[in-house]
Amino acid sequence: MKLKSTMVAALSVAGIGAALPAQAELDASIGVASEYVFRGLASGSPQVWGGLDYSHRSGAYGGVWVSNTSAFGLDSDGDGQVDSVADGNEEVDFYAGWGNGLVDLGAIYYAYPSQPSQGGSSITEIYAGTAIGPFTGYLWYAPAGVDGPDDDEYLYVDLNVDTPLTDSTSLGWHVGYVEPLGDAYEVRASLPESDPNFVKNADDGRFDFGVSLNIQDYFLALTYLEGSGGGFSTIVGYSWALPVE
Repeated sequence: MKLKSTMVAALSVAGIGAALPAQAELDASIGVASEYVFRGLASGSPQVWGGLDYSHRSGAYGGVWVSNTSAFGLDSDGDGQVDSVADGNEEVDFYAGWGNGLVDLGAIYYAYPSQPSQGGSSITEIYAGTAIGPFTGYLWYAPAGVDGPDDDEYLYVDLNVDTPLTDSTSLGWHVGYVEPLGDAYEVRASLPESDPNFVKNADDGRFDFGVSLNIQDYFLALTYLEGSGGGFSTIVGYSWALPVE
């Protein structure tokens, strides 16, 4: 998945500033990383992922992205149990949208099949983004009650800057902020509930920051999530584009 894999690798969102394809395109990719870190949340485990993307010359696109994951996520009902995002062994994301090189509009559905079939097994976000030169900005909104009665509502905003160094090397800069809009928004970063850094009743928003060095298909990234349960994470990885007939 271009959208998700680029956020993981380059800490920015792919493609909205690019020219539309002359014809329909189908792309596939796989990758590995030393750790899955998403919006500053660290899973504590190595990552293997793969994605399949379809883009049409009209600007419409869609795809699927699959990755292993580990316990981290949101406690939407405040009972001390992570039940809104990931507490399973795999993540499957489906997304669709439309972009014209300046704006990007779409929705993404995060599914965690190994979780029990309850409110915590999935989450849906709708998003809007724009690109001006090297700057890319996105707004992500998770409506309450879409994936279950206990789902919480939140807003995530991020700004990314891509700085080319050579034809094959670039620096990516990222800052993001999540704002809880519901009754409870709890973050756990691969920690047991007995850990003193386990975050409970974290109703306040928090920032995350990142910088990445991208050399062709290799990347090295440093991220930071503020607040209890956060901290620094370092990720190294590699991605492959696969031939698709």
